[in-house]
Amino acid sequence: MQIALNENGERIHIDDAVRHGNYHCQTCGSKVDVKKGPQRIHHFSHSRNSERPNCDSWNHDKTDWHRSWQNLFPIECQEVVMKNEEGIRHIADVFTDEKVVEFQHSSMSIEEFYKRNEFYTSLGKTVIWLFDTRSAKKDERLDKHILLKKEIQAINGYEPDNDNIMVFIQTLGDDMTSAEDTTSEIVRIVGKDEMGFKTDSAILPRDFVAFINDDISYEQIIKIKEIEEKRPMGKPLRRVMGLTLKPLITAINILTGVEVRIENSEEVFNSEEITGQIKVPGWDTFTTKIYPIDYQNDPVWIMT
Repeated sequence: MQIALNENGERIHIDDAVRHGNYHCQTCGSKVDVKKGPQRIHHFSHSRNSERPNCDSWNHDKTDWHRSWQNLFPIECQEVVMKNEEGIRHIADVFTDEKVVEFQHSSMSIEEFYKRNEFYTSLGKTVIWLFDTRSAKKDERLDKHILLKKEIQAINGYEPDNDNIMVFIQTLGDDMTSAEDTTSEIVRIVGKDEMGFKTDSAILPRDFVAFINDDISYEQIIKIKEIEEKRPMGKPLRRVMGLTLKPLITAINILTGVEVRIENSEEVFNSEEITGQIKVPGWDTFTTKIYPIDYQNDPVWIMT
């Protein structure tokens, strides 16, 4: 575990913990020790011979992959204790707004998958899974279909028609340390037929994080990806500004169809907002207005 309680009942991240400090488990209250050795990932561990009959049975050891994903979110959103009416407690890997996010690297049975979903959805939460399937055997010969073998039992028991549960799988990439990692590929399972699981367009870690943080809806992300696939010459504006010698850049908002002409300069490139001449579909004249171009807040400007 990366989060424990200090003697004042405050949540403390392992990075801020001191050796031989007085820390306790969030769920069972038992004493935990600070483990900061040179070999293993820093973590809290239950003290030897500590009694913990009511501790979270789902709280297993975490891999570098698991912790890397978890650390892409604010500490206050990591390892949050969830409690139902019966007093049963479980720790969500990440909890933000009304979304519970679970990262799963090791194998999991269909039964445990159902139990976790039932627990979190009974609390009125949406459950979002990200499974590490980079080493799993799969058949990608069919367009936007993935045939996952029996090694990933939990996914094979997933029924995509449940609106309160979303399953994503990471098919490519390394154990990243930043949301800006571009080696990873993540797809969402959106359907199931006799040929296997149907998936959406692949997204990047920063897309996934932005969706969890409610910076952009998942539907908007996919619409952008699909339009980018159809328009291979299109590039997000933030990536091309400052990289061309053209004094003006013309771009289009792919969600609204609004066109904008923007002055290309270092000052504009580094600003949070830009002033440009815009053209709204159905209108003949340009007007001046300020538009945000930050990727997470408005990732829809495509160079034309």
